[in-house]
Amino acid sequence: MIILLGTLSSAAEALGIGLFLPLLDPGYLSSTGSGSHAGIISRFFNVTSALFPQTSRMTVMVVVILIALVVKAVVSYASAILSARKNLDIGHALRSEVFSQLLNSGYAFVARNDWGKLLDVLSTETWRSTQALAAATLAITALCTLVVFSALLLLISWQLTLAVAVGMVLLSLGVRWVTRPVTLHGEEAVRLNGMLGEHMVDGILGMRTAETFNLQAHLQDRFEDASDKVRAAFLRVELWSNIVNPCADISSSVLLLALMVVSAGVGTPWPVLVVTVMMIYRLQSPFKQLENARVAWAGLSGASTSVQDLLQRTAASRPPQDPADRRTFQRLAHGIAFDNVSFCYTGKTRPSLEKINVTIPKGRVTAIVGLSGAGKTTFLNLLCGLYAPDSGAILIDGVPLSKIDSASWRERLALAGQDVHLFNTTVRENIRYGRLSATDADIIDAARRAHADEFITEFPLGYDTPVGDNGGRISGGQRQRIALARAFLRDPEILILDEATNALDSLSERWVQSALEALGQDRTVVIAAHRFSTIRHAHQVIVLDGGKVVEQGSPAALRVKNGLFARLYELQSLTPITRLA
Repeated sequence: MIILLGTLSSAAEALGIGLFLPLLDPGYLSSTGSGSHAGIISRFFNVTSALFPQTSRMTVMVVVILIALVVKAVVSYASAILSARKNLDIGHALRSEVFSQLLNSGYAFVARNDWGKLLDVLSTETWRSTQALAAATLAITALCTLVVFSALLLLISWQLTLAVAVGMVLLSLGVRWVTRPVTLHGEEAVRLNGMLGEHMVDGILGMRTAETFNLQAHLQDRFEDASDKVRAAFLRVELWSNIVNPCADISSSVLLLALMVVSAGVGTPWPVLVVTVMMIYRLQSPFKQLENARVAWAGLSGASTSVQDLLQRTAASRPPQDPADRRTFQRLAHGIAFDNVSFCYTGKTRPSLEKINVTIPKGRVTAIVGLSGAGKTTFLNLLCGLYAPDSGAILIDGVPLSKIDSASWRERLALAGQDVHLFNTTVRENIRYGRLSATDADIIDAARRAHADEFITEFPLGYDTPVGDNGGRISGGQRQRIALARAFLRDPEILILDEATNALDSLSERWVQSALEALGQDRTVVIAAHRFSTIRHAHQVIVLDGGKVVEQGSPAALRVKNGLFARLYELQSLTPITRLA
């Protein structure tokens, strides 16, 4: 529709300009050298004379020219408004699609990509892709305008039209040769802008470390260096892009002079020459638009490629799901089994988990312990379905987790711990994310069970207090209790805790432990912890070391076994294991 309106606007303008010939030369319609243009206008006047016999041709021409100008103005305005609206709509749709695919591409995809580049594509490259689409639309519209004006020129004088066509082809080839570097510079600008996004994310998320180690000056220098490279890259794009207008202006002037020489050589009547000059003057605008749009597309095509690449990669990261092959998870009947499961993160040579064979029985508390880097968090991520095993299978009542609908599986889970994210909204909304249909009374009850209500009510805005980015405005212990309240609100069948009390003082931990014990009745609980006070009521303990299961059994049995669990227990309790025996 935008292209159609643009073409209609050009046709109205061409009609008005074409009527200047009989207006300037009353004998034009009777001339024989004017081709079919004079014949078309003559037939038009025959119709108007029949409809308005008392109206002179001069009056008709003036009225039609004015009508053509008004139509052009109205249609051009409508085209501009429609173009602006569609560009905004497309930008919104594109951003929404990229964000949707990122959200649904899986945690594993986001974890193995640079956040800065992902944010750059989402915030900047989608906008630049919309600009690229607008440039393509403008190029097609300008091309249609050139066709319309060229058709009118052809009707008036084929000799002049041929001269103009040859001249414009040569001009276009010249401009293309001059602006060839734009594509390369545009791709380089996109790459450098993605690196700048990485520095932005690093600087903001690493603020605490930056201040602690006095890294502000270093990070500032690094950021300014990256920003300067982006500035220089986009400046190069602008330098080569903006060369179009001066080249087009000079070339058009040369073309006009050449046309006048040709006109004098072939004896073109002065009214025809005047109208032809008017046409060439008007052709400058669509010619510039066409070349500017082409150059803009060359500079913006890198952004479009980045967005398209991300959309393709996020789509490919989601394994094909056949609804007929997927089971809806209802309730855990027997238990969860890791059957010879191995997993290695992308870019790593050593697996994080290797040939894990363990069983998590229903309704029991299973603790996962081990030194840092032993694979505890990876174990929980696989259990949540955030990653898929490289080999082996996680069996839910004997059914592979890969065969179970992920949404229905996660509906029955709740995760709380040290790295559980708090969204940049209020305390109330962060807890409500555990169950979106929960009432305010449900939220307060969950907060009380997590022993969070006591400090929430002391906030100036209470439950409506914003927590900041990832809870940056509150303490670590408060973040953990809000995360626990969210898990309690979900009322899950399977509760997963990843260092869920490591930021709590001893008294708060005891309160939370009591709440966990009450919540854990008739539930399957999986706890990863360093602090053994958190797992004192576990029914079984799985000890990981270097990604392998080295011990498994009840806490009491493992304490007297004198293995890794016993040594870790002794270090924390400061009690020799021999005394326990």
